[in-house]
Amino acid sequence: MRLLYLLNISNPGRLSADSGFTVAELLLPALADRGVEITFAAPARVTDERVFFERTTPPVTKYRTRFGPELDKLVAMVRRARPDVLVVNHTETAPAVRAALLEAGSDAVVAGYCHYLPFSVTDHGVEAVHADAARTSFPNNTFDIVTARMRNRYH
Repeated sequence: MRLLYLLNISNPGRLSADSGFTVAELLLPALADRGVEITFAAPARVTDERVFFERTTPPVTKYRTRFGPELDKLVAMVRRARPDVLVVNHTETAPAVRAALLEAGSDAVVAGYCHYLPFSVTDHGVEAVHADAARTSFPNNTFDIVTARMRNRYH
């Protein structure tokens, strides 16, 4: 499976303070361990060298990060990465990302997440990514929903 992970960093000067970067730093190695081919599109790379890095330019403000997608660049990136799944860390960007997928002729699944939703990855692969119920009060398990769609589509 090929995954394109779009990370819009709100704190490019302080990556340790950016929750989206922290989630990517933890999640992407676990997915790479399970054989997922990952393209990480962000202003800064994660430490895992198995993750292909495509540098993006951080927007000038945190508002443009969320509401100012550059569609031409997104379309070109989708065509290069050819993802089966595309992850967005700001759900506000999902409509523009979906438009870019359509323009690129891609049928990739768009997945988003809640920055502060604790998760765990088990030895059973990508279909076993689960929210940690002990640490969250969310009524719906976001990761189960996403991985169920992925499982139904690719198995």
